Amino acid sequence: MTQPTKTQNSLKEQTGKIVSFVTRDIWLQDIDPQDRRQRGLAGLLKWLYLVVHGFMKDQCLLRASALTYTTVLSIVPFLAVAFSISKGMGLQNSEGLRTLLLNVSAGNTQTVDHILTYVNNTNVGTLGSIGMATLLLTVGSVMGTIEKAFNSIWGVTQGRTMWRKFTDFFSVALICPLVYGVAFSVSASLQSDSVVQKLLSYSALSYAYLAALKFIPLFMVAMMLLFLYVFIPNTKVRIPSGLVGAVIAATLWKLVENLYVTYQVGAAKYNAIYGGFAQVPLFLVWVYISWVIVLLGVEFSFAMQNVRTFENEIRSDTATREERDKLAALSMLLLTRRFYEHGGPVPLADISESLRAPVRLVQNVMGIMQKQGMVAQTSTDEPAYALCAPPENIRFTDIIYALASHRTTSSKRPMTARFGFINRTFRTMYDDTARSEANMTLKEYCERVLPADFGAAAAAHKHRPQPEQAMPTGDEAPPKNTESSETERQY
Repeated sequence: MTQPTKTQNSLKEQTGKIVSFVTRDIWLQDIDPQDRRQRGLAGLLKWLYLVVHGFMKDQCLLRASALTYTTVLSIVPFLAVAFSISKGMGLQNSEGLRTLLLNVSAGNTQTVDHILTYVNNTNVGTLGSIGMATLLLTVGSVMGTIEKAFNSIWGVTQGRTMWRKFTDFFSVALICPLVYGVAFSVSASLQSDSVVQKLLSYSALSYAYLAALKFIPLFMVAMMLLFLYVFIPNTKVRIPSGLVGAVIAATLWKLVENLYVTYQVGAAKYNAIYGGFAQVPLFLVWVYISWVIVLLGVEFSFAMQNVRTFENEIRSDTATREERDKLAALSMLLLTRRFYEHGGPVPLADISESLRAPVRLVQNVMGIMQKQGMVAQTSTDEPAYALCAPPENIRFTDIIYALASHRTTSSKRPMTARFGFINRTFRTMYDDTARSEANMTLKEYCERVLPADFGAAAAAHKHRPQPEQAMPTGDEAPPKNTESSETERQY
């Protein structure tokens, strides 16, 4: 058996150092706030690491496979519904539809011709009630799959209601063709002979005009992705964050498209194997790659919006049971304080910033509290939570038991049901904890222990930048500004 050479050992050692630096050292070292170059480089490395880490953790490659399968099954029904609506409004443009499909399919003309044939042969008016319902269900299915994938990346545990899915998703089916039709008309007007001759006659404008023509397809893809990134997730996505992800994804998509077209030209050998179906595997590969890029753009948007909680997002995967219990209790106390102030809901972002906790972890914990009937999520675009029960009826053991009993899958018979002795022991421990003086209600805790300014930090965070901090473990307070140092010692 051959022994590894010195070069191999050295390469392995260097790789280990790089991985250790990106995953650990860069998060622990102190960076001079005056050194903008070092701070910017460290921030960029953290951002990229968070994107890659999230991409792997969220199983984006697997989700892209599911989206590819759903897309192939529903592309004809989706286009039939969307462009039937447009035709009913007198806005159908077959040439625009063909251009759209050619852009999406990386110039695969044979596949586009087949899709257009099926779309043109689909007469929505003659399908009948059952056929129409099936068609609409197929359209809703693909949008629901996209929403589920986006929500998973954003850490959203609750999707839209059925009514919101119906209204929102079919709004997408209506708006997308209209927006693309307008964009195609503008693009066609700019490329008309009269406009081209007039603009090229001005030397100062000719170069800018030719450059603009090259960037029009990229701009259109970026705008469509921006719409999806901001609208599809069942949470509030800020436009700048969505725009960053959309621009990066659109750029990657166009670069990969050029590579794909180049490879497709030399793929004639597939005709000998697949014959007339040679374009099918190529089209499937392209759809899969496209969804991988789209999901990567969602990860970039998420990382951009949560750039100030980099370390917390990484630590959210390794949060201990104790950390989750304490975070749940602190979150419930925030809702209780707001309940006694004016009774309004507390936005998810305020909870995360006030407690210096990861957005995903807070959303996961509050989702469990919601399933247990302790809190309710408001129906606004930005997730916010409010208590469902009076604070005097909720004790700390209720919060702890809710987290302890939460299961991702339902089971009628617990796995430990046959071990009565251990069940009795744990029941005795739970009863002793419930009788403890420390097991106060949320109301009692607010009146006796909770600092007066707890819960006011969230409003302050909106108006001043905060340094990156670690997630509260409960053994020490999350660092705050010096003016609230006394509160920190109590907290």
